Amino acid sequence: MLIVPWTGKLVSGKLLQRRHRFLLDVLLDSGEKIVAHCINPGRMEGLVRPGARIWLSHAQSPKRNLKWVWELIEIEGTLICTNSWSANKIVKALLDAKAISGFKKYKTISEEVRLGTKTRIDFCVQQAKKSHFVEVKSVQQVCSGVGYFPNSTVLRSQSHLKALLRIINSGHRATLLAVVQRNDAELFRPSDLHDPVFAKALRIASRKGLVVRALLVEPTTKGFKFHGDLPVDLKPYETTELEEWRKDMKEFSGWVQTKGNPNAAWRKSNPKSSNQH
Repeated sequence: MLIVPWTGKLVSGKLLQRRHRFLLDVLLDSGEKIVAHCINPGRMEGLVRPGARIWLSHAQSPKRNLKWVWELIEIEGTLICTNSWSANKIVKALLDAKAISGFKKYKTISEEVRLGTKTRIDFCVQQAKKSHFVEVKSVQQVCSGVGYFPNSTVLRSQSHLKALLRIINSGHRATLLAVVQRNDAELFRPSDLHDPVFAKALRIASRKGLVVRALLVEPTTKGFKFHGDLPVDLKPYETTELEEWRKDMKEFSGWVQTKGNPNAAWRKSNPKSSNQH
C-alpha cells in the first residue's frame, strides 16, 4: 500500500476553539498554548470540536506569522484531515508515483495551469498527443458512509466546471478528482444540500464527457494511506438525512468570531508563544 508521508513530524494537542475562520487556539501536549493556522475556509461541519485531540505540522516557511498548521482531528476513533491544501499535495505524490489508474503513462505534469485570466486547473498531464486536465476537490465531510462535496456554496468550483467543459470541447480530456481524506467513506456524492447549483452542473458536465472520480486516502500521523477509488453516485437524491445531520452538527461547526477589526488583538498569536518557534 502506498503511503504519502508528511514532510515533517506532527505534534499533538487539544483543540480549544476555532476563534476565526483561519485561526485556531490549541493546547499542545507540552502544556504550551499556541495559535495555529486553519487552512480551511468552510464551516467544517462536525469537525470543530473543542477538547478533541488534534495534530499540527510546523510551517516550513520562516516568513509565516503562524508557525503551526492544523492537519488532523480525531473524532470517535477516526482521523480526519482538516487541511484543504493537502488534497493537491496527495494527488501530486500519487501522480509522481504513477499510482492512480489511468494516469500511469504520461510524459509531463504541470501544476496550477492557467486557463484565461481568472481560472486555474490543478494539473495538466500530458498523455501521448493529448492533454489530460485534472481538478482536485478536498472531501472531509461524511454522513452515513457517504462523502460529500462541497460543504458550502462554491462559486469558484462552478467556474472550474465551465473551464473543464471548454477543455473537453477543444478535444482534450478532463477529470474531477474528489479526494476523501478519512477512512469511513464508502461512496462519494456531490452535495445537493450545500450547493445544488454545483451538483447539477457536475451531473451535466459528466454527461458531456467530464470524468468524475473519488479517491480514498486514510490519514495517519505518519502519512496518508492510498486505498484507491471510491464508487461515485451522481444521481439526484433526497437531502432529508443530510439536513438532519447538519442540524445535529451545528454546535460542532463554524467559528467564534465572525466580524470585527482585522487588526484586533484577538486575531494575533501570543507573542510569548511565537517567540518560542
